[in-house]
Amino acid sequence: MTVIYTEHAKERMAERSITEKMVNEGLEHPDEKIVGHDEREVIFKKLKAGTIKIVCKPEGKHTIIISTIWHKTYEN
Repeated sequence: MTVIYTEHAKERMAERSITEKMVNEGLEHPDEKIVGHDEREVIFKKLKAGTIKIVCKPEGKHTIIISTIWHKTYEN
């Protein structure tokens, strides 16, 4: 699987101090995965620093990262 980051995702990750390593961990070992708007996947991953929400879209062998955010309301 190849991970492709949109410019929007890169900007949000920089603003929010979310690293590619964090995103990869969420993609490889999600705590929860749901279907969002326009068939996008919404992945939640609990980390030491908090829970991240990853919005992405699988396209063949690629996963396109659309956005990331620290998610405050997610509970395990």
